[in-house]
Amino acid sequence: MSCFLKILPLFSISTLVVLVTYMIGSIFSIPILGNKELPKPISAFIKLALGYMVIPTIYSIYHTGGHTIFTGVLMLYLAVIFLNRKEWAFSAISFHLEKRVLLIGLAVLLGFVLFQCVRYGFFDNVYYHAYRQDNGIYATVAEYLKITGIESSSPWYQLAGGATGGFAKVYHYEDFWYFSMVLDFFPERPMDLFNFVFSPVLGVIHFFAGLVLITSLSKYKKINSFKIAFAVGCVVFTMFVPFSWATWSAIFHINILSFPKVAAVPILVPLALISSKYKLNHLGALAFGFIVLSDPLFLPTILGASIVYYAAHYYFNRKKQMLFDIALVMCAAAYFFIFYTLLGSFGNTSTFDYSFADQTYLYSFIKNIAASLLRHLIFFLPVYLTLSYLYWRYKKLLHFFEMEVLGIFVLVLGFSSLTRGIMSHTFEGFEFDTSVHTVIGAYLLVSCVLILKRVISGNKKKSRLDKSLVFILVAHFIYGVIFSNIFLVQRFELGVKKSFVNEAKEALIDRNKIGVAITNTKKYALNEFDLTAMIEADPRICIYCNFLKHVGAGYWANQITIPSTLAELKYEERSTAVGLSPFFRFIQKLKKENRYTNYEGAQLAFIKKHRVSFVVVENGSAVPDKIYEMSTKVIEDPFSKTKLVILK
Repeated sequence: MSCFLKILPLFSISTLVVLVTYMIGSIFSIPILGNKELPKPISAFIKLALGYMVIPTIYSIYHTGGHTIFTGVLMLYLAVIFLNRKEWAFSAISFHLEKRVLLIGLAVLLGFVLFQCVRYGFFDNVYYHAYRQDNGIYATVAEYLKITGIESSSPWYQLAGGATGGFAKVYHYEDFWYFSMVLDFFPERPMDLFNFVFSPVLGVIHFFAGLVLITSLSKYKKINSFKIAFAVGCVVFTMFVPFSWATWSAIFHINILSFPKVAAVPILVPLALISSKYKLNHLGALAFGFIVLSDPLFLPTILGASIVYYAAHYYFNRKKQMLFDIALVMCAAAYFFIFYTLLGSFGNTSTFDYSFADQTYLYSFIKNIAASLLRHLIFFLPVYLTLSYLYWRYKKLLHFFEMEVLGIFVLVLGFSSLTRGIMSHTFEGFEFDTSVHTVIGAYLLVSCVLILKRVISGNKKKSRLDKSLVFILVAHFIYGVIFSNIFLVQRFELGVKKSFVNEAKEALIDRNKIGVAITNTKKYALNEFDLTAMIEADPRICIYCNFLKHVGAGYWANQITIPSTLAELKYEERSTAVGLSPFFRFIQKLKKENRYTNYEGAQLAFIKKHRVSFVVVENGSAVPDKIYEMSTKVIEDPFSKTKLVILK
């Protein structure tokens, strides 16, 4: 009972966020749906998916004054309304509340909230856990996007003199702007909202996407416990290959609950399929266009897959609307490049002219594509064997929509591997490729089960192989849902004691919320490659600073233990992020003005100039003595040995 009372506020906020998303989606669905009668699960999902697209668009335009990539989404939406004007202009407006479907969704939401609470140690009365290194930085980005009104992966830099280049910088913003709306409900607990509200809410929208896909492929359209279980499984499914060269997918445990920035693909690709099945003209193009605009790493994947998908659709059906859909998606891609060329900058966190030492770009391109495909094919081998068998034996029994579903999923997976090759210069290319292969691979696996089950149900001559394949695929799905989750790498060493956080809260009242951090760089000195070191080479990111998100709204720290020249940087990919950081630029300014004496002096000068009121010190870091001399209080976490130095 006490556990339920603890999560009740989180579940209440999650429920409110889902309902707000649903209501906003309902309003903006009127010009697209008109008064069409759709199955209730389909109608509820479309409204939630539209809400997921509309909320970031509204928030970004409002807080940036229109200087946002999401103006392209607004243009796409208006274009879709115009193209559908004959469908809705003279239709009577009606509103339907899908009560039973929403209640199922809220029950699943409660399960996801509880799942996240257990996984992230919410019920631990002694420690704050921090298994995902990105959550703190992402929560901070969402907070400062609203404060500064500038789309950047480090918007708080504007408070320290800004960053070079254009205002808007290429990054994945749809999840940040959506989380900005969530933050309005309880801004003082950003980390709790991120882990236990934001992620479960996106998980529920993903659940509805899986549910309507499963229902559309099933022989019987009523929702039952098996369909709900499969849809939930699609959300928590994880791709894990138990070989040392492929275990990064387990380290990242990539699905929508742990990796919310992947949300656009598992939510909106099914929306495009459903819009095709129920003849919701151009809604699919709006969904694909949103993905193209919202994230540069999804752009090549979705642009290529959607164009081939619509071209094939046109080839078989000769419907002119498919040509309009191709044009809409291509216009979205063109707007992306025009916007960032004229009104923004492509430089943000990773270097796009990264050199490959003794490797040519072509070699790295081919190597990464091959690795991506091999990793995917090893894990999903039974799926592709089943696909081959289906085509060989039951080709004439397959429905057109089933071919559409299998086709678009294979296209997305293939173009994702191609994107991995194109993005060979950036580690994020691996993250997003693995995430796409996980969420779309889960859909492909479930689709194969349902299609195979349907075609053999009416076949009196079904063989043992047919039944065996169904059993193997279901077992494979269960493995991805349950067994592979055992390998979730729990970063408990990143946690801190709650007593430490409570003491920090009191010490930081009425102080500057952006501090500095000093990293222990010695522990990485002997490693050829260290994943954590590579991540922390980006000065925006401070893994051991995640406890600040439990202190209150807006608290974060920028690293001041970064190279003074880019030539010293071990991980060249991060040179763009380092070059944009306030401390690096401060050092360059001192050198230009002949005022640079030594590194320690630059650190102290930076602290004084920006009136920094606290320093976060990682265990084992070398700290200038003068920082302790400037302090009024030093608080140390007894578990992680992280120190919080309060300055005068």
